[in-house]
Amino acid sequence: MNNQTWVKTVTQNRKKCEKIMAISKDIRYAGVFNEFGRTIAGKIRPGIKPIFSPDTVRQEFFAIASMMRLREKSSKRLGPVEFISISHKKINILLFYKNGMTYYITFNKKLKLNYTSINKIKKNNYSGVNPTYPDVCLSLLSEKSGSNNEIKYPSGSKIIAFLPACLS
Repeated sequence: MNNQTWVKTVTQNRKKCEKIMAISKDIRYAGVFNEFGRTIAGKIRPGIKPIFSPDTVRQEFFAIASMMRLREKSSKRLGPVEFISISHKKINILLFYKNGMTYYITFNKKLKLNYTSINKIKKNNYSGVNPTYPDVCLSLLSEKSGSNNEIKYPSGSKIIAFLPACLS
């Protein structure tokens, strides 16, 4: 990728991040990184103190990028991942993946994930791409404890939606 193409890519993605941030004041950060976890663009809401150090951010993005590459291998049979939502005690994370790029959006717990909020974010990034199974999105993102669609980890975080991979 030449320098001019790189600048254009960064500028386009920075604008998308700004559009995502404008959706809600509860969105803390919107960023995009490549298939290796390298940050392309990102924007943190003014006045928000970052939770991660720069080294931790690099590790987080590398881990997520690796997971996305692994999920891509399953997409031949399952269809592409629509989005991934990760719920932590302090914040929630919403991930979108397309063409080797991952959008990483963090938001306060009071912003409830639902079909409408997810769709608003998706429309800013992927024109014409909508969740294939909106009813499933709504049921997976409801806050039922003990749902069979939740994967809980010892750290206390849980992935509350993998679409369409979680469809039984």
